[in-house]
Amino acid sequence: QDKKCDSIIVACQYEPKTTLLQMLPYLETSCPFVVFYEYMEPLVELFHELQQQKLAINLRLSDTWMREYQVLPNRTHPNMTMSQSGGFILTGIKLCPIHGKNELDEDVMKEIRAEFGGRRGKKRKDSSGKKRAVRKRGR
Repeated sequence: QDKKCDSIIVACQYEPKTTLLQMLPYLETSCPFVVFYEYMEPLVELFHELQQQKLAINLRLSDTWMREYQVLPNRTHPNMTMSQSGGFILTGIKLCPIHGKNELDEDVMKEIRAEFGGRRGKKRKDSSGKKRAVRKRGR
């Protein structure tokens, strides 16, 4: 029960907000989730709920529009009696529920910035207090 999953994929006919919020505790921090639902409005509600509670980052809501084609000998054309939408997908990455951020705390981020030169193009002060250009490393 201590072991958490590394991703969640939800495709449900029920209310996606309740479904995902009940499953999120079983998802490890900094891991992705995907929710498919036929209508956009419930996913928009879920999107705002995840933002307000600071449960996820990199949230994206997109549609899955698809066109069916009828293929007959010597002629091909789009199916004229198709529905307009194939559904919508909400994706994101779970944040730490306690801190509302990724597992990398501020001390770790400072170490990474120090090692890789910090902000691009900015000058930093060295130990003597003089400003110096940050050396960029190859990518």
